[in-house]
Amino acid sequence: ARGGEISYADFVDFAVPHGADSPRASRDRDVRSGFEEGQRVKAQYRGKGRFYPGRIRRVNRDGTYDVDFDDGDKDEGVLEKCIESAQPSTSPITSPRRPRW
Repeated sequence: ARGGEISYADFVDFAVPHGADSPRASRDRDVRSGFEEGQRVKAQYRGKGRFYPGRIRRVNRDGTYDVDFDDGDKDEGVLEKCIESAQPSTSPITSPRRPRW
């Protein structure tokens, strides 16, 4: 942009912040949450009920999460109730059958 003009892309970058400077981005490491940045999860895309594999990109100050899905889609401001851990439960699996001795 020249002569004080601003491009649409520059305006959008200013008006709709994202990334590390987002107002939602966590600047405190004291924010308590159920998930961590980089953690593998299954999350609902746009809150639509079905869970898809992905990774937590950011833990936001407002308690939401930004998620990068494995298929390339991204979602911001995902509620914790719309996310589950992708890692199997640590509880032992017990067989309904008795072992043969």
